[in-house]
Amino acid sequence: MSKTLIIAEKPSVATDLARVLSKELGKFEKRGKDRNTYFESDNALISSAVGHLVELKMPSGPNGKKLPWGIKHLPVIPEKFELQPIAKSESRLNLLKRLIKK
Repeated sequence: MSKTLIIAEKPSVATDLARVLSKELGKFEKRGKDRNTYFESDNALISSAVGHLVELKMPSGPNGKKLPWGIKHLPVIPEKFELQPIAKSESRLNLLKRLIKK
């Protein structure tokens, strides 16, 4: 059985949602520790994003090296816009990926 995943803006909102939604979705148990906590009931999961999780990958030149900043390189329009995890948010992103699969 799949569960509904609710992603809040920040941890305090996730805590409030777990408290308020427990009447509708069942009692939520706090899981995980430190910065990777989330709430789980029989029907739903609640976690938070804590800001931005990904950013645009810097474009590179034909040799694969990053382009130096300069007016002569503008405009930079890559064939494909790629995203990469923000280093300080990578563990949160990985947690959300795991929860999406539940």
